[in-house]
Amino acid sequence: FDAAKDAEMAARAKRPRPEEDIWDHCALLEAKLMEAQSYMMTLAKDNERLHVLLRKYMEKDDQLHSMSQMSNASGDVAATLGLGHDMDPGTSQMSQLTELSEPGEEAQLSSVYEFIDSVKALKKGSPSKSKAQIPPPAPLRPERIPTGIGVMIVDPESHPGCVLVGRRRGSHGAGKYALPGGHLEKHESWRTCATRELKEETDLEIPEDSMSFVWVDNSDMPEEAKHYTTIFLLAPLPEGSSPPQNMEPNKCDGWEWISWIDLQKRAAAEPTSLFIPLLNCLTKGCDPFNVPGGKFSSDAL
Repeated sequence: FDAAKDAEMAARAKRPRPEEDIWDHCALLEAKLMEAQSYMMTLAKDNERLHVLLRKYMEKDDQLHSMSQMSNASGDVAATLGLGHDMDPGTSQMSQLTELSEPGEEAQLSSVYEFIDSVKALKKGSPSKSKAQIPPPAPLRPERIPTGIGVMIVDPESHPGCVLVGRRRGSHGAGKYALPGGHLEKHESWRTCATRELKEETDLEIPEDSMSFVWVDNSDMPEEAKHYTTIFLLAPLPEGSSPPQNMEPNKCDGWEWISWIDLQKRAAAEPTSLFIPLLNCLTKGCDPFNVPGGKFSSDAL
């Protein structure tokens, strides 16, 4: 068994845990029990094989076995055989080994089977403890949905009225146009996530302090068994920036500038060609070029 895992589990058991974690802990303990049962079965089978070997040896060496028993009962065996005090120490040791290793009346393997059967019976419920006494499992908490960040990159000088979009591939929403972005990781701010994702996907570097909140969407995608809260940030491209690069060709076919008006027309004519979060923005009134007042605080960003 893994001593480090056992120590960790013991330490965790001493700490108070929320009610919803109790059943996870029970599942861990059950897995440890199954591991212990498997280990016991292996030991019992190895022990049974050893007994078989010892029995075969003892049957072929009846004389040695008889001598060992006689020597335990009386010290005259050595003198009778004329060995005196020069008897081979190995003979005495082998006699003790055969006595200690001789199988008992009941096979140990059968005892292990009985023990495991008794454990299974306890798990199913015994007459002394009815199933009514076992508390029902706590209701499962609904799955929490992740947060995604979408970045509306704009370039008023070179591409007025346009945003940068790419056709997704190799993931949910494959073949659909979407904005750069990705998952918000633990302890990240919205802006930090946007900066990281832009660098990973487009090789663009946009200062965090230039980004601002635009829109938030409840992006439910039941057909793909996905559901996100998507936060959209506006990111003006700094003057003199290099063109965006497709840094993840396994996830995107390439980046292109498309006007927001053309995207709105596409949303009306070909809604299935757009990734759900972007489609919702286009059909629910979002306009990155006419952001109303009342932005979120910089701490939230």
